[in-house]
Amino acid sequence: MYDINDPLFVINESISFITLYILFITLLYLLLTFLYLLLTFLYLLLIYPSIYFYSLLLLYLLYLFFSSSILLKLIIFFMLFLTNSIYSNDMTFGLFDFFINIF
Repeated sequence: MYDINDPLFVINESISFITLYILFITLLYLLLTFLYLLLTFLYLLLIYPSIYFYSLLLLYLLYLFFSSSILLKLIIFFMLFLTNSIYSNDMTFGLFDFFINIF
């Protein structure tokens, strides 16, 4: 039995609560990131009707899913949007130009 008035019990409970909170926030962040990528993929399916582009985008999403660093995922994903202002002449994302330059 634990004594609720014991300071160590309070510290251990607060640490476990903080750990669970951080885990929950991290999982929520990963879920929102995945949903954002999925919605972006579905939106791009409407923009670029090309099987070649679909295959490249699928490879990119698999790379994002299996890469270990979330920061790396965000950097690459924002690089795709930066290429819009450099290479694209219209209001689309410019992802096709980015894939052409990589491969």
